[in-house]
Amino acid sequence: MKITDIELTAVHAGHRSDWIFLKLISDEGNEGIGELKPGQNWRDRVRAVTKLSAGLIGLRPDACAGLLARELDKAAGSATVVAAVSSLDQAVWDLRGKIADRPAFELLGDSVSEASPSAADSSRRGVAVYANINRAGIERTPGEFAHNAAAAAGEGFNAIKLAPFDGHPYKIDSTAGAADGILAVRAVRDAVGPDVAIMVDCHEHFTARGALEVADRFVEFGVSWFEQPVPEEDRDACREVKSRCPITVAGGEDLFPGNAFDAFLDSGTVDVVMPDVTVMGGVGQLRSVADKAWKFGIQTAPHGPFSPIALMAGGHAIAGCPGFRIIEYAWGEVAWRKELTIPNEDIVDGVLRLPEGAGFGVRLNPEILKRYRVCL
Repeated sequence: MKITDIELTAVHAGHRSDWIFLKLISDEGNEGIGELKPGQNWRDRVRAVTKLSAGLIGLRPDACAGLLARELDKAAGSATVVAAVSSLDQAVWDLRGKIADRPAFELLGDSVSEASPSAADSSRRGVAVYANINRAGIERTPGEFAHNAAAAAGEGFNAIKLAPFDGHPYKIDSTAGAADGILAVRAVRDAVGPDVAIMVDCHEHFTARGALEVADRFVEFGVSWFEQPVPEEDRDACREVKSRCPITVAGGEDLFPGNAFDAFLDSGTVDVVMPDVTVMGGVGQLRSVADKAWKFGIQTAPHGPFSPIALMAGGHAIAGCPGFRIIEYAWGEVAWRKELTIPNEDIVDGVLRLPEGAGFGVRLNPEILKRYRVCL
């Protein structure tokens, strides 16, 4: 069985981005789906996918790994090329699973006990997700954050993330410079009550001193997650925050594969690492980072506030890994999100159910693609 064609399509997903999908098609009619890193400036990434995919035509899906690995090595830090490889890698894993009539997570190997295969399979069928409400907001006021958080909690999400400091200046050095963001977190806590986990993404807005002052305030609100508080290239500041912070520190969403992640894991700067399946090489690379991270005692919580395809790819990559903590879900971005895939995305009480089907277990809904299509 060989790859014979590639198709690209895109849909408009609200005021922040478009979602771009690629489909690898085999000579026997099987199809593998991947998602290209979304956003508004994606045309260079589409051109890179088109160029790289030509090298996959005529190959068996199980022979694509070597070619994609070589392209990663040649990428030399090009975010555009790495994003293209990441999307193709996702599609290859989905296609391989469909050809083998097995879920993709089974092909990735077992990070769970072989003592009870049925129990292992069950543990990998559901992955915990948190609702990132950041993309649902426009005004970004404490009231809007609180409203959206309450709505997400009402849908059964038991962990919610917001980025209340976007729009603030960088290098915030005290709680005084972060007052509006702190008010937003307090409003969210008041809205969701004591039993929902609150996660705060800082997008590197603080100095070490400012981050630690704000973290101390967040303890009052029961915040359980403090993401990218300081610039990650400032490893000394990251280590200072990690060593003194009373809250779990997370980061690493922008890192590329290979040595960058190895050095990051060894740096002692986070409790939780956040590889992104669309920017760091794809499914296999994400799984590799998760396995390495656990050897350092670091949990993995994949980044990716994107479409159901990226969520499904990340879910299969991480399913059953002992260091897996939770995965990101883009809440409230578009009302038709669940309808994008067949079967529909299934999240109950903060757990994403991985479908029973082969590969990623889903296909794109042609009606939704037609209704919201964007010209490439």
